Amino acid sequence: MSLLRFQNINKSYSDRPLALFNRAPVQVLHNINLTLRHKEILGVIGESGSGKSTLGRLAVRLSQPSSGQIFYEKKDITNLSKKSFRPYRKKIQIILQDPHNALNPSLSVGASIEEALTAQHKHMNRAERRDRVVSLLQQTGLDPTVASRRPHELSGGQKQRIGIARAIAVNPTLIVADEVVAALDVSVQAHILNLMLDLRDQFNMAYLFISHDLEIVQKISDRVAVLYKGRIVETGHSNELFNHPLHPYTQALLASSTVAPTNAKPASLRLNENTKNNSQGCIFYNQCTRRKEICKVSAPDTIEISPNHHLACWII
Repeated sequence: MSLLRFQNINKSYSDRPLALFNRAPVQVLHNINLTLRHKEILGVIGESGSGKSTLGRLAVRLSQPSSGQIFYEKKDITNLSKKSFRPYRKKIQIILQDPHNALNPSLSVGASIEEALTAQHKHMNRAERRDRVVSLLQQTGLDPTVASRRPHELSGGQKQRIGIARAIAVNPTLIVADEVVAALDVSVQAHILNLMLDLRDQFNMAYLFISHDLEIVQKISDRVAVLYKGRIVETGHSNELFNHPLHPYTQALLASSTVAPTNAKPASLRLNENTKNNSQGCIFYNQCTRRKEICKVSAPDTIEISPNHHLACWII
């Protein structure tokens, strides 16, 4: 059974209300259909501006889709009121990229973690919350004595561990991890990733793991979804997608990294006015070296190439 499901999701952003000139809304997600299963790590990759973070924000209701539906364990949560969505807040949590700005500088580490417990576990008394904070710090590899310290006294890795402790404090079943190790030193990244894997097994959680680091996504993910200009062009099991990418964009993206497979095709991936496509055709048409006439006039449907490997391309 699916844990989280995006169905025909579209998201557009309009100009700011005080903008001098009104322009057409910018659509950042196009007809997204994606499923995340229980205890699964689903990696989401793509260039900056492809819509990865927007997808994560939709999952935790920090943003609303322009159209489409979002299901959590078969329950449509798309348009729930704040009060109706409150029980899902403890089930769906997010860890942000910048651990420093994610923490209130005026609060101690312990108080920051305790905030989540106060909001979602109202039955706990103060002593129980303090005991829970100590337990969470230990579970995330921190000494309980850091509870009295302020964020500016901690390293980047320690602050990200605090962010993880805050997220798991309410016993979620899904965590959106948006570039969680991007701001950390390489030596610290491995410790944080191993911690996340351990916690996944311990708490039976699933991750929507958003990252531009393809090597990390390959190592940590069970399945991977590839976004290009707000469209999912390919999804599949991590090993299959990284070793045998089928979409020309996926091949080009992997070719630019250290995880390039043998069939990866180098290509220019710069997003500029020259790559603007006819809305009727394939979004990758102008950059594809294997394009056909049908690619110019008709957008491809998503088809299943092999079990759990889906592709939106005419050339296969």
